[in-house]
Amino acid sequence: MYPGMYIQYIFCGLRFASEQSLLVRSEALKENQIMKKYRKQYPMSPRVRRKFEKTVELAADFFQVDKETLWSKQKQQDIVFARWFVFKFARVNGWGLQNIGRVFKKDHGTVWHGINQLDLMISLYPDWREDWNDFYKKCESEFSNTETSSQPVIG
Repeated sequence: MYPGMYIQYIFCGLRFASEQSLLVRSEALKENQIMKKYRKQYPMSPRVRRKFEKTVELAADFFQVDKETLWSKQKQQDIVFARWFVFKFARVNGWGLQNIGRVFKKDHGTVWHGINQLDLMISLYPDWREDWNDFYKKCESEFSNTETSSQPVIG
């Protein structure tokens, strides 16, 4: 083995190592871009999102409306009331206004307004209080095996 051959072998090894690190970096960048896009589209973890979707299903059953209409922009009274219940349940369990709004493609102010309107209706009308308590108990019993907030029932 002559001296030039040894140097050439070292440079080949370095080149191979740098090509590998570039490949690893490019893979990491691709994965990072995918995760950013996913986080923007779905602001919650998949587990939390499934729980949120289950809450929407429970609200649709409770108010006897179609689940898909709760995700739509329809402003029929019963659909809006069902959305308010989902907003409040999500907020009581610690979800942020912006995250709730992103899922429903609404502004965080719309979510805040819905929660405040529901609180007003609960404080004024006993029927609304009973409906909220029934809905809350139904959701809590559905999620009893998962970690939930210990929000007291309004009574």
